[in-house]
Amino acid sequence: PILVASLFVVLIGIVAIPGYKPAYNDRYYLPADAKVNIGFAAADRHFTQ
Repeated sequence: PILVASLFVVLIGIVAIPGYKPAYNDRYYLPADAKVNIGFAAADRHFTQ
């Protein structure tokens, strides 16, 4: 039973991996009025990307 449960967990991971898109932009997870987001917005307006 432990082997079957382990294989089931592994299969769930294998199915989920192709749809996973890592996002390293912390601005998506912070409130819009956080000081860091206000600073990033000012930098985006000032510098071209």
